[in-house]
Amino acid sequence: GAAEYVHEPEWPLPGVPPLGIWVDQQNPGAIPDGSCGSPFPTITAAIAAARNTDVIYVRPGRYNCTHNEAPSLVLPQGVSLIGVGGPSVTSIEGIDVVCQT
Repeated sequence: GAAEYVHEPEWPLPGVPPLGIWVDQQNPGAIPDGSCGSPFPTITAAIAAARNTDVIYVRPGRYNCTHNEAPSLVLPQGVSLIGVGGPSVTSIEGIDVVCQT
């Protein structure tokens, strides 16, 4: 038979709390899953895992294309991106960041 398209559920799901997704280019997890103890090495990977209402925490560092980031990042609607420690220690350089509306 023909393949049936399965619709992805709307996020957030009732009763499902938002995730805190972590990024650390200097100390990624051995098997990165975005948890605090095993962060993703790139913002690109964190965005791919993020859903509406999730928060991406970016640990200090300079994130740019030379560190395997995509040249353009699209932040899904409802997802927050937070630089831990503020702009003096955490920066996104030379990358377009677009927020979906």
